[in-house]
Amino acid sequence: ADRMDVHSAALDYMDVSPGQVQDVRAWFNLIHPDDYPRFIAAGIEHLKGNTASFSMEARFRGRDGWSGQLVDGQVVEMQALWDIPELMLQAGAWPMAPALGREWQVPGPATQDGLVLGPRDGARSASSQQLVLDMLAGLSRYATGGVAAMQLERYWHPKMNWYGPSGIGTARGLAAFRHWHQIPFLNGMPNRRGTGGKGEFFADGDYVGVSGWPNMQATISGDGWMGIAPAGQQITMRSLDFWRCENGLIRENWVLVDLLHVYRQVGVDVLARLREFNKARAPLTLQDWG
Repeated sequence: ADRMDVHSAALDYMDVSPGQVQDVRAWFNLIHPDDYPRFIAAGIEHLKGNTASFSMEARFRGRDGWSGQLVDGQVVEMQALWDIPELMLQAGAWPMAPALGREWQVPGPATQDGLVLGPRDGARSASSQQLVLDMLAGLSRYATGGVAAMQLERYWHPKMNWYGPSGIGTARGLAAFRHWHQIPFLNGMPNRRGTGGKGEFFADGDYVGVSGWPNMQATISGDGWMGIAPAGQQITMRSLDFWRCENGLIRENWVLVDLLHVYRQVGVDVLARLREFNKARAPLTLQDWG
């Protein structure tokens, strides 16, 4: 038969729609080329009756790349955001609206202990993760209770540093965080909500991280956001967050957002604008350095 049925849980995990796997050939086309031979070999062995069940690890093509984190004990997928806008700024070639926050070279942890080499402290890690989860739950109460309901002072150190991506910038202290990021963000996308996209929370000692691919969807409205005029555009956001906790409060927060992807969704090709913006900048030659 050329027809196949796939369980909805498998479709959710691979982030594909039922229409993408209506027949066997379409299913095969979703398998990573490097994993395909092993997939077929395992299937043949099962059909011959040599295995009690068909089981193997393989990468499948989802909407945003290959799904499946480990194959034979090796990492095959990484969610990473390279801050290309920061590179543009360093080159003096940023073609979009200026950031509200401070643009600079974002540092590593103030405590210089981000590389954790020792044994994992499970209790300390769980406490740090719970602090971040409680903080995020507080943020979700803004829609019904306003700023007071978020209880920011309960979770954030008074001298906290919030390191946003280039295009948004850095803020120090709750007041700066509110004015240079949170207020414009909430005003520009008041109906934001989670997507349930592929992502994981993890913690080690004082550090907590989460990936979201994507983890938020919203409509750009109100006064717009980052210079994007409000026109009811529907967007999703891919992001990575890392927090450092200190004495029961969040002291530092590194935030990466795929801003180029956000702009692309509203019809703006930032790299094309970059090329237009810098047409007059001729590349340097060896003679220029002579």
